[in-house]
Amino acid sequence: MKNPILKTPINLNNKWVWLATILLITIVVYFPTFQFELLNYDDERLIIKNKLIKDFSFYSLQLYFADYYDNIYQPFVLMSWAFDYAIDGLNPSVFHIHNLVLHLINISLVFFFIQLLFNDKRISIITAFLFAIQALHIESVAWISERKDLVYSMYFLLSLIMYIKYIKTSQLKFYALSIVLFLFSLFSKGLAIALAPTIFAIDFFYRRKILSKKVILEKIPFLILATIFAIIGSIGFFIHNKPSDISIVGKILSTGFVFFNYFTKVIFPYKLSAFHPYPEEIGGYYSIKFIILTILSVLAIVALFLLARKSRKLAFGALFFIVNILLALKLSQITNLGFIMADRYTYISSIGIFIIVATFFIHLLKRFSRFKIPVLAILFAYMFFHTAISSQHIFVWQDSISIWDSIVEQYPDRSRFYNKRGMAKVDNGDFKGSIQDFSEAVNINPNYEKAYYCRADAYEKLKKWKMAIQDYSKIIDSDVNSSKAYSLRGKVYEKTSNYNKALIDFNTAIEIDPNHPKLYVQRAYFFYKTGDYQAAIQDYDIALEIKPKMKIAKRQREMVLRKYREKSFF
Repeated sequence: MKNPILKTPINLNNKWVWLATILLITIVVYFPTFQFELLNYDDERLIIKNKLIKDFSFYSLQLYFADYYDNIYQPFVLMSWAFDYAIDGLNPSVFHIHNLVLHLINISLVFFFIQLLFNDKRISIITAFLFAIQALHIESVAWISERKDLVYSMYFLLSLIMYIKYIKTSQLKFYALSIVLFLFSLFSKGLAIALAPTIFAIDFFYRRKILSKKVILEKIPFLILATIFAIIGSIGFFIHNKPSDISIVGKILSTGFVFFNYFTKVIFPYKLSAFHPYPEEIGGYYSIKFIILTILSVLAIVALFLLARKSRKLAFGALFFIVNILLALKLSQITNLGFIMADRYTYISSIGIFIIVATFFIHLLKRFSRFKIPVLAILFAYMFFHTAISSQHIFVWQDSISIWDSIVEQYPDRSRFYNKRGMAKVDNGDFKGSIQDFSEAVNINPNYEKAYYCRADAYEKLKKWKMAIQDYSKIIDSDVNSSKAYSLRGKVYEKTSNYNKALIDFNTAIEIDPNHPKLYVQRAYFFYKTGDYQAAIQDYDIALEIKPKMKIAKRQREMVLRKYREKSFF
């Protein structure tokens, strides 16, 4: 006779009731995202200015598969964004609804994956619930740019499910489907290569002879695909990212730091942030903190495997987490990405930790059957804790200001984050507020050139020409070969009718960079505004000689030529 989990009028032995409940709670938690905006944190580059997704045609589909976009090979993700854009343009709600639907699908797949693997409904319920409302996953769901986590995970989990079905039935159709779905996952995100070692963990759980000829031959297609896409990903990754200059000791310590943070944050989310920059200690001296966390990481891994000796479920959970977090650990060590870790990297790997947590609570219920109610109370309190954290943290992602407010609060000594918040305020028309942030950025880092550019632009928006000129002059003082600064300062001089200084700056910019067509177009327009049509035409000709298809140069040249002919006629 089956024992119900709790005595209640609702049949809690029905898996569909539990799954429906989990999905409903998830919808409630993520419902506010339907009103969230596109962000100036990658969304601007990947969505708003992405011309590829604005043409959902057969030609565009070819382009998705033919090349990298934003240094990443992600054709399936581009297709999904293009689908959203085809529905209602850049309406953020459509993109957010799509993200949530994908997350709901993944929750269901986690539920069925664990049920199929362990044949234990209780572990499936707990694991799926924790996966559904984990605060670290908000980054993957509420941030449209991270659609790739959701897409690759969907195919990743489907592939694992098909692989388990193949093991249980020996039907080759499931094996073939597992390979195809693995390929789809790879078309979505490079981290999907972790599926190849993950299926070894499944073999281990089912006590298969891993070194047998049959099992090894089964893995060859997976390993070949993983190798091919590892090479594809590496080419795009390393071409556009500088190799890390961190020492070997620094890499070891930072790896320990990151592993400990991922492990503990999954269990108890804390210090949540959309961006985690490299701690200053990594770049210079190694503080005791990194040494301690590295030691704790080693102890945590040892403890996991000691526990795993008592249970293959615990062993599988530990292997699943380590295998899937390993590549994320290495990403931050091999290149200067600017961040040491990212919450989104736990989207798939966290399943392993949740399996361990679920198995632990089930063990407590069996071991201390007399204290079933207190144990269940602790479990539900733990689940409620995660739900409460997620319900609060999700609003960090509602707009660009909220994102950078959160990051600045976590890292108030980083100039880059003030600058990004200032840029978000410019987008909102808050030029005075943006100037405060740009000023704070240069106070922290007086050599932060981009902040001077941004502040000068904000001053221009407020028509504070003198202040704008001062910022451009500061850039020139630190870099006398900055053609951009001379050009922009020249435009301000032009706006204030200081034509002599404007022409000097335009000339200097061209002397520094004589092969930049835009500089000739700017000077040509200056000549046009001051009535020197012949000089303007000459500059347009030079610009078109450098870049024959430059539309703005052609258009403005035709206008000036027409004005010149009218003037000559009269």
